[in-house]
Amino acid sequence: MERDSVLQKLERIRIKEFLETYEIDEKDIKEFEFFLFKESVWMTTKEVFNFNPKGIKIVRKGLRVYRIFEHSLKPTTSGIQIIGKNAKKKKVYLNPSQALKFMKGEKVEISSKERGFVIVCFKDTILGVGLLKNKELKSQVPRSKRILKDFKKAL
Repeated sequence: MERDSVLQKLERIRIKEFLETYEIDEKDIKEFEFFLFKESVWMTTKEVFNFNPKGIKIVRKGLRVYRIFEHSLKPTTSGIQIIGKNAKKKKVYLNPSQALKFMKGEKVEISSKERGFVIVCFKDTILGVGLLKNKELKSQVPRSKRILKDFKKAL
């Protein structure tokens, strides 16, 4: 078996694992291409994936969806905000005061059967990714993406 086909098989296995973890239907992501690059899975549109202009060096063709660690897959906030809307598992919903604490980067006590990396929502909006352990939710949203001024107005 060629190296490329082995890599493609590994990519498909990791992507399938991610989709199963969050119970995201493959039909919900059919418009995207996924590829493995430096311990991460990235996604892009099919048009961008196939765009290869001569004489131009392209650094990256997409958005990181998750990082691959030895024992887990860590979703990114940007990736989960795009493909997580149809997830049926590993989602938690916060009330206004919990959501504000979460966006400030403070730990939030919640009662949920979920654990590990979860999709954190407020109403119909995905805030980002949180790490839920022992009923304590810790924000994984990068500080640069915590827009508190606008978020407080939305409450």
